[in-house]
Amino acid sequence: MYQRQSETMAPIGLWVSVGLATILVFIGAYRFIVLEKEKDFTSRVAYIQHKMKSSGTRPVVLMLGTSLSEYGLDSSGVMEKMVGKITGEEPIIIKIWKPAVQIDQMVDNLGYLPGHPPTLLVVEANMLCYAPRITFLNQTLRAFYSAFRFEPLHEPYFPDKTPEANSAHNGNIGDFRDKTVDTSQLVQFRKWSKSLNASGTKILLVNFPIEKEEEIKKWNNADTAAFERNLRFLKQEVNYTYYKFDDYLDSTAFIDKAHMNKKGSGLFTSIICKSIAKALQDQ
Repeated sequence: MYQRQSETMAPIGLWVSVGLATILVFIGAYRFIVLEKEKDFTSRVAYIQHKMKSSGTRPVVLMLGTSLSEYGLDSSGVMEKMVGKITGEEPIIIKIWKPAVQIDQMVDNLGYLPGHPPTLLVVEANMLCYAPRITFLNQTLRAFYSAFRFEPLHEPYFPDKTPEANSAHNGNIGDFRDKTVDTSQLVQFRKWSKSLNASGTKILLVNFPIEKEEEIKKWNNADTAAFERNLRFLKQEVNYTYYKFDDYLDSTAFIDKAHMNKKGSGLFTSIICKSIAKALQDQ
């Protein structure tokens, strides 16, 4: 009788140990996520400081975006040369992107612009439309992915690194974005943009195109009214120029339905550099 009780106790103890180990793993993953977020923005602010200090008298273009900017734009050096050929002077281009970032989160962490405000602020306008879908599970899996690849927590931010082509999302585009952004989520961004306007900064909002069929859906459904409402909300207090690519890019320009490949990036970079040049010339 005693032997049977001992045999039944062992599995219970094993399950308790497994449960405690699981809790500790998730606590560790959560801590890693917190540290990674702190590192992400600290390194980005340091990058802004370095670039602004080296700008001299050259115009400064600050670009804010998500992974759409990461995949959709060529290197800063290439963009500077493209703009310089049009304006006669190469600007300093500071690209700040972060996957799955929300616009209010970006402003919270980058609200302090060292030195002097940028000549031109370019914002990936898609952030004003849809918010990324952020879940604890996704963040935990990302933390495990970083840990197993031995990614250092204090790696300097480098905006021109080659994007990972194997991270394409081939499912429903709605799987990685949340509902449409509400005006209440843009209050802080509007206030920040207004203060930049007052300092002489010109603002350019750019819609980054997604794959043709998805882009058509985006501008021909109930969400369109929400996008236009958000643009009107900003226009009440912010002076900006809005650029929307008039043409469509087919699937050959993307690695998935939203992120551009090298072909798409080359096409779109050329287009956006013309818009940046025009904005600088209109100063």
